[in-house]
Amino acid sequence: DDLVKGIVAVIGAIVFFGSFALPLNVKSVKKESIDPVIMQLYMSATIACSGFLVLMLVEFEFIWWGLLGACFWVPTSICTIIAMQFIDLSIAQGVWSGVTVFISILWGSIVFKETHGIVYLIIGSFLLVIGMLLIANANLWIQLNIYPIRYLRRRLFRPTTLDDQLPTTEDDVFDEEESQGISVDNNDDDLFDDPQPINNMKKKKKKTLVILVFRTFIGLFFCLVAGCLNGTMMVPTKFAGVGDFSLSYIISFGLGALIVSLFIAILYFGVYFLRKRTLPSFKPNIALLPGILVGLLWNLGNFCAILSTKYLGLTGFSLTQCAMVVSGLWGFFYLGELRNLFSISQFIIGLIFLIPGCYLVVLSSSP
Repeated sequence: DDLVKGIVAVIGAIVFFGSFALPLNVKSVKKESIDPVIMQLYMSATIACSGFLVLMLVEFEFIWWGLLGACFWVPTSICTIIAMQFIDLSIAQGVWSGVTVFISILWGSIVFKETHGIVYLIIGSFLLVIGMLLIANANLWIQLNIYPIRYLRRRLFRPTTLDDQLPTTEDDVFDEEESQGISVDNNDDDLFDDPQPINNMKKKKKKTLVILVFRTFIGLFFCLVAGCLNGTMMVPTKFAGVGDFSLSYIISFGLGALIVSLFIAILYFGVYFLRKRTLPSFKPNIALLPGILVGLLWNLGNFCAILSTKYLGLTGFSLTQCAMVVSGLWGFFYLGELRNLFSISQFIIGLIFLIPGCYLVVLSSSP
């Protein structure tokens, strides 16, 4: 039954797509700020090489549509790598996955007329978007260093001052007494006479918050670009007749990814050299192994995503973006990104919307 095969493929894609970025978010790798183009080269080379493993099942046949799909994916991947250098994994994948769902559903329902139950699609898409927004933003409060519950408690149960107009942050060194001009350090009598140190601390706190907001919006911008490109990535499979040539498409896509990555890298290295008179460091001792792992995990997810597109259409591919749930769980249990009750509760509420939304979207693609 095509529906069962499609659902199994979607689950596989969710697991692999939700885990592929984990090696890039390990602290020892993330702190090195690996050049995104360098990392993309490692990933694309791995995807191209591992793609040839399917020759054990089929004969080689190059499909030009695979090259076009790679033209959409390589910029997508570079944007995701850049985004994860500015914001946490659980936020980044949540945002680009949500945009991907919206774009791929538009392609499938409007262009390719894949939808058979428009009511199911509308309701399911609405629940999907709400669930994804909640999951994607569950960690945003921590990323911006803002804690809504603490802020509300302070607004409701403490005297209102000018300082209380700002959200309470985790590194906020001012409690109720400090907001009234009293220092925590009772041994430092100079602070009572000279308010300048407190004012400097306030300015530094506000400046830090502005920087966090700026970095977050840069990360979100690249997530939006990645989502738009990613939502279009599987469109060439519809023209390639992927129903008959799924495995051959994987080889063509992998070779295309390597070709496009090399082309972008040559242009990038040229501009980089003209500006700095040197080339970016490849850092193979740090970046090579994570790049290989990311490439392998992503290619396994891509294999499942192509099969989901074969059996469920582009609606099936949109469902694979529920991988944000897996990445959110990795962020919570392994990376420690969800660190307060408010974020965890929002993540769970998002799941409550997301799961029935997925079910309705699957129903909408069933004749």
